Amino acid sequence: METIICDISALDYWRTPPLVQLLLAGDEDVPELRGAVNAADVLALRAAIAEEPLCQAMLRPGPSTRNAGAKAKRLRPVIPLLATNQTAPVDILAREHRACHASDIVTPRLWSHDLPLGSCIDISDEVRVATPAFALLQLAGRLDLATLLLIASELCGSFAIFEPCRPIADALQKMARAGKIPAIGGWEPFVDGSGAVSTLWSRPSLTTPRNLHDMAVSSNSQRGRKRLMQVAKHVFPDAASPFEARAALLFGLPRRLGGEGMNGLALNKKVELSAAARMLAQRECCYCDLYWDEGIDVECQSALVHESHASFLSDSRRTAALQHMGIKTLPITYDQIKSEKQFDALAQTVADLRGVERKSKTAQHEQAARNLRKQLFINWPAMRRANRKCDTFAF
Repeated sequence: METIICDISALDYWRTPPLVQLLLAGDEDVPELRGAVNAADVLALRAAIAEEPLCQAMLRPGPSTRNAGAKAKRLRPVIPLLATNQTAPVDILAREHRACHASDIVTPRLWSHDLPLGSCIDISDEVRVATPAFALLQLAGRLDLATLLLIASELCGSFAIFEPCRPIADALQKMARAGKIPAIGGWEPFVDGSGAVSTLWSRPSLTTPRNLHDMAVSSNSQRGRKRLMQVAKHVFPDAASPFEARAALLFGLPRRLGGEGMNGLALNKKVELSAAARMLAQRECCYCDLYWDEGIDVECQSALVHESHASFLSDSRRTAALQHMGIKTLPITYDQIKSEKQFDALAQTVADLRGVERKSKTAQHEQAARNLRKQLFINWPAMRRANRKCDTFAF
């Protein structure tokens, strides 16, 4: 029987850029890496990863590996991929109670029902990994809605937060300094003004709200099923950063869930430009961060993306082009959405620009908004670590 990586460990796998996967587990002479890194550096990196705690525990025989059983042993060929941004233990699927023996290196996650359609894919002859939708279904049985919506925003968005261990971080930084980080599978890291590789990566979306809904419908387990349906209904796809994801939830969630209830919100809406607008923008089209059909574009001004002189000029051209197209642009900062009072003013401004009435909130709505804020404004990588539980869960 195969070993299935699941739960948060599966999400860690999906957060690992293909570039990193090739560096750690690809052939030594991979065409995509030619010119970006030499074979000696690849071998040195793999040797360094072998010294990471998870690899040490998994690859060296001892009480931990004996207690973990055959399922854990099957992980050995792929364990470097899991050691890049997490520490032990690894979450693996258990199909019956007698298989739920936790150890220092694995945490069994009990799933006694039939596996939903499209729940896993093969990553080696004996190891499978839960799809993003199935992993989120598992988490939906124990996490609050706001946290699940943040995770779903990443999975359904065009970004990933990859927090590598030191050897990987150093290798990526060395490649960045040489200007040789290849875009593999559409994954690219954001590099700040000082040339430092950030934890934010751009990549194609991993799943869709429809896939999340279908996963919930196909599940025979009631635990997490309804919650995942809620997530599929309320997540805003196509976010390009945690900033955009949080802003979308604050503006767009229903008031009973703590949002402003501003319907018709779309993220990264593509706007085809007229000839005159193309001349102003020096591009064929523009993408609006948060867009309403009344022709309102709310732009999330991140220091990581907008701090350079070139970015300032590009933003100015873009704003002029959108205004020529009749689209009003409102730039906002992260501090403005994080501050309750400043966000209240922003929400009123957006309502005024849209020409819609912003009704007063009830006491229940105010409390829901405060609760949502407490859940949204946490450190994104810390959110993953905080939700890693070491006990087993029945589904």
